[in-house]
Amino acid sequence: MAESAALEGTTRTISQQSRERIRALVTNTARQIADVVEALWGEGRVVADRALSLSGDNFAEFQLHAPGAYAYLGTANPAQPNTLASNHNGKFDVALVMGAGLYAGYALARLI
Repeated sequence: MAESAALEGTTRTISQQSRERIRALVTNTARQIADVVEALWGEGRVVADRALSLSGDNFAEFQLHAPGAYAYLGTANPAQPNTLASNHNGKFDVALVMGAGLYAGYALARLI
């Protein structure tokens, strides 16, 4: 059994109402888990004041203020084997040229 664990994550929703509902469900679940941890191993074992991190995807926040589009880009290139690796794999490699072109093109289209 691990000495400690961290429970964290991100969510993607299609509406503000869904986001609020999911946040409430996740918060409630985390509180329930924290109560179980304290019951099993005592107070002080739950870290609730961890520093915030922007390592997750927060695109929906941007769309609250400006129109936008979320795009999934294919990155596989058989000539470059590491582009075939999963994005959660240490060998993952991706060229962002297509994505940069898409975003620049979209920005220009919105400005014109």
